[in-house]
Amino acid sequence: MKKLLCVLVFLLLVPPQAFANTAIGNVLIAKGVVTASINNSGLRTLSKGSEVFLGETVSTASDSFVVLKMTDQSKLSLRPSSEITLEKFTQESGKEEALFDLIKGGLRAISGDIGKKRPEEFKVETSIATVGIRGTDFIVRLCAEDCSAEELSMGQLPQKNAGPTGGDPTKRKKLKKLDQSNNSARNSFIECKPAGEIKRGLYVAVLEGKIYVRTDDEEIELEAVEAVFAEEREMLCLGTLPNFLSNDSYLSDNPGETVTLYNILKNIDEERQRCEIPEA
Repeated sequence: MKKLLCVLVFLLLVPPQAFANTAIGNVLIAKGVVTASINNSGLRTLSKGSEVFLGETVSTASDSFVVLKMTDQSKLSLRPSSEITLEKFTQESGKEEALFDLIKGGLRAISGDIGKKRPEEFKVETSIATVGIRGTDFIVRLCAEDCSAEELSMGQLPQKNAGPTGGDPTKRKKLKKLDQSNNSARNSFIECKPAGEIKRGLYVAVLEGKIYVRTDDEEIELEAVEAVFAEEREMLCLGTLPNFLSNDSYLSDNPGETVTLYNILKNIDEERQRCEIPEA
């Protein structure tokens, strides 16, 4: 009878996802309310050390955030009021692939072994565009009115110039115009302009390496430290970095501090736990 009770308790405590999938990562840091579910069922709370599974949607409440470490050593840092679905993830030799669907909010991603072996197969999808890597460290933010409010709350803080050395805010970038009907592309050039008024849409910034941002009609390649704004019918190269991106305390190397252009999340000293934050 005791053995039966132990088995029943075990079945109640272990998330149902564990029986269907192998864990693809775990929680490195969690603060506030962080949850995971599959198809809006089996909702469970995540804390430091919790495993995450293929197909799960990880969500953060307001004033909450989480850092996930995937089994290929890549890291995803999810800011408050965000949702991401772990759509695809495999490390099978020759078939390595990682696909994350950002439903709302923002994240910072640093690629790991999959990005090194098959960089074209490490992607973040959004409702507006797909972000693919040719490098390692980038920020993706789906903005509603929240980004504009954050920018305004920072007052007259000047926006940093984009580019590896805080360079030319009016430079030109190559933009590919895609023709889906015959699978072709033609090159054009667009001027990078100051971010100006923050609008609804997708903002992407590169901290290290290179990425591309692709909509149905256009594609642009970015390198450190460049940024782009995208909506369904427009892609804009940003000559300055919006403050809500470059001063986001939730996506910094040490949560609670602001992001600087060259501090890299991968430098977290996990052994010394110098970025340890008490769990809620």
